[in-house]
Amino acid sequence: MAPLGDGEARYETSVYSHLREVPKLLRDYGIINHSFRSLSDFKRICKNYFEDLMKGDMEGKLPYLGFTLVRMSDLSCIDEIRGVGNFPKMTLLYDSGEKVLIVKFMVGVKHETWKGLLHDHFFIAVYSRVGHAYSLRPLGSARFRNSLRMTEADDAFAPTATRDNEDHWPTVVFEVGVSETLTQLRLDARFWLESSPLERPTRLVIIASINKAAGTIIMERWEMAPQALQARPDNNPNARQVVPNCVQILTLEREKLYDGPPLSIPATLVYDELPIVHGPEWNPSDFEITAHSLNMMNEIFWSLKSSVQN
Repeated sequence: MAPLGDGEARYETSVYSHLREVPKLLRDYGIINHSFRSLSDFKRICKNYFEDLMKGDMEGKLPYLGFTLVRMSDLSCIDEIRGVGNFPKMTLLYDSGEKVLIVKFMVGVKHETWKGLLHDHFFIAVYSRVGHAYSLRPLGSARFRNSLRMTEADDAFAPTATRDNEDHWPTVVFEVGVSETLTQLRLDARFWLESSPLERPTRLVIIASINKAAGTIIMERWEMAPQALQARPDNNPNARQVVPNCVQILTLEREKLYDGPPLSIPATLVYDELPIVHGPEWNPSDFEITAHSLNMMNEIFWSLKSSVQN
């Protein structure tokens, strides 16, 4: 059942707990949400929720929280307390039309480990094909916005030659989630692909869902459907009307050898203009994280001993 409504103890599937209409974004994500009342209240709720997650009290909870009635001015105040003291590490997704803020917590060492492994092996794949890694700019969890929406990634990249403005969105985004977050990660992917600007859009999102209990890591590659470049949605005038498409799924299992296909990342989606390279011509599977590399990543990841705070 999807957790909805004010407070952590309230779970509903179709009826909002206080007879208010649930904003569409929160209905889609199906997460616990609160009304934003004050910065101190926001800080208390986030810290308490994050502490429960870090203690391993994950039953019925996801590393996401929603807040309604959030103004743009509130975001500035929230930014001031992020990174201060022991406030939880998080990324934000905001819709000014619905005044909805979604907080995604970076829960523990496992989240950071897989994000780092994915980052490094992507750059290894780029280097092995291009001959250097300077054709891409790493953007980390930088913030990107249009007139209605704002979002931050776990990790992101943009081509150096053609996206030299701080307002330019990344071409490639990585989103990582711990616990049963696959549904929400897919919505993250859709949000990036649908909300990026018509000019210089985000073209590719890799999501990774880590399930510690099952010992699995599910990875998916999402892209825009090229044939769907049509009219923009009424509720988001800066967005591309696309049908985000999952084009690859692979599953890694703890203590099992992966013998499936590589994770393919087409250069035509990474770059606006393909860089000049020596050697074979570009092809649809230009950058690959091979099965061997995936097995190495998987082994390194699961060799990390678990604790209640991982």
